[in-house]
Amino acid sequence: AQATREERLAVADLVIDNDGPREALEPQVREVWAELVERAEALSGPAPR
Repeated sequence: AQATREERLAVADLVIDNDGPREALEPQVREVWAELVERAEALSGPAPR
């Protein structure tokens, strides 16, 4: 069986909420992308931009 939404959210460290208007997605995606780039750079040095 698959985990419930609540179970998935409880263990997720990054979440993009897709329940709102489309305009609300871009800021969330930018924030998550920045976090992922930061994590990658912490592991391997600066990423090419």
